[in-house]
Amino acid sequence: MRASFAQTGGTVRGFSGLGPALACLLAVFLLSGCAGYKAQLAVKAVAEPEELGKKAPVSVRAKDARDNPVVCKNAGAMGMASEVTLAPGVEDQLARAAAALLSEKGFVPGPDDPQTARKVEVSLTRLVCVNAFGGNETVAKAEAELLVTVDNNGHADERRYAGETVWRLDGENMEPDYDRLFSQTISKTLARLGADYDFLNELASVKLRSKDLQ
Repeated sequence: MRASFAQTGGTVRGFSGLGPALACLLAVFLLSGCAGYKAQLAVKAVAEPEELGKKAPVSVRAKDARDNPVVCKNAGAMGMASEVTLAPGVEDQLARAAAALLSEKGFVPGPDDPQTARKVEVSLTRLVCVNAFGGNETVAKAEAELLVTVDNNGHADERRYAGETVWRLDGENMEPDYDRLFSQTISKTLARLGADYDFLNELASVKLRSKDLQ
């Protein structure tokens, strides 16, 4: 939502009959209702420690590949909808969480390096949240999708994982709930990688490039 106000002679045009102080307060109130909220992620995927990776080095990178940065609409001041998005740093959160998960599985993760034979990329392709308002409570359902691609010495593979979380939000202070809701949903989705043994064993296997076999 766009709002534009011009200030003249100590009053806000359009609210001159309200008095300068009240007019300024109302303008700030309206703008704050439309400003939106940037949710802070804290992604951590829980995984059972194992030695599947056999200390194999893996370069890890991540990206935010969503088509739309808006996760959901939130009821703001005077019933006006504000947009809920994610704060900067999504890629760093995903990369650190994926590296920690692979470490738990016995790999030795490191930064993106073209010299490393095994490369993993985790992409957040979808994150949406739908709020259902009823009475004095709000129920939110968040859904996430991740695309995980692997290049093991020239042999490519990919997996898609999905997860969802349903929460009751604090009607008076929803914003911290969005932080936890989105973080838990992405963490839960990433944890599915840690339970995908076919994928992990494929990543751990030794692959020869086709030219090396000739």
